[in-house]
Formats: sequence, C-alpha cells, structure tokens
Amino acid sequence: MQRYIAILFFLISVNSITAAQFDLGISAVNNFETKEIGAGLRIVFNPSPIFRIIPQATYYPSAYKLHEYTLGLGIELDLIRGKKHGTYLVVNAAYNQYVSVKESLNEKDYINYWFLEGGLGFTRKKGRLRPFAELRFRGGSRTNSNLRIGLVYLLSNPKKSSLRRKRCKTLSSSWN
Repeated sequence: MQRYIAILFFLISVNSITAAQFDLGISAVNNFETKEIGAGLRIVFNPSPIFRIIPQATYYPSAYKLHEYTLGLGIELDLIRGKKHGTYLVVNAAYNQYVSVKESLNEKDYINYWFLEGGLGFTRKKGRLRPFAELRFRGGSRTNSNLRIGLVYLLSNPKKSSLRRKRCKTLSSSWN
C-alpha cells in the first residue's frame, strides 16, 4: 500500500512541476491527546483558486518510546476569501505507522491504520511566504485533535493566480 501512495505522490508531483502550480510548506504539529510535538512537510497543488490538493507527511520523533509517522492526502476548500486573510475547510485521509512498536508499553497498539480527519484552517493571502494554522479533529475509535502551525512558500506565480481569479469573476458575472 505504501508503494501505491508513493506512486500517487510522484504522478501528482510530475504533473504539477510541469504546470508550475505547486507550493511547499513546513509545519509544527501539536497532538493534544498524546501531548506529542511533530514536524510536517506538505506540497500544495493549486488546480483552482478556491480548491487545493495537499499531499503531506508528519513525523513524531518519540511517543511513548516509539516513533510515529503519517502520510496523508488532504483537500482544502476556501470558505472565506479576504484580500489579506482566508479561512478554509480541510479534509485529510491518512495512513499512520508506528515504528519500534515492540518497545511500547501497550502491546495492543495498532502498528498501522488509516483514518479520516477534518477541520478548519486560517492563512495569510499576501506575499510568497504564507503562515497558516489548522485545527483538525478525528473521530472513531482513535479520536484525536491536533493543531498545525506552519509556513507555505509560494513557488507558483501569485500574479497568475490573481489573473485566473479575475477571469473566473468575469465569467461568473457574465452568466448573471
């Protein structure tokens, strides 16, 4: 299964590199339930002005004598689009893997599992370096919440994105 995820990330990356419509980001992650601090990396693909696809990886260096990493594919949809700041909805499907589970105090820990989480994010919309904050929640048998604070560096041209937005507004206003 990990091989399929890697192939998917590769195909999306090759397509976006040729289109030059992607950005890179880093984040610090605070897991409230386990009181863990982790680090995250993300690639932000921009297929439309209000919709983004985000492959991401998170690593928690030590959690109860074991290490943990998560690989996910997220979708962001803008809810409020201001000139300087924005609010968006985030949904993320991810795979979690524990490393060194034999040393764990709890023998019943799952070694790996899939999960779905959702939440809200806030970001700055101006400049090439854009800070963001996301609060995510996960339900089910492994209920969890985390806070992600990070920076996204725009590799794509923000002026082209604003031209696309103007074109979309012009088309939508001509339909009314």
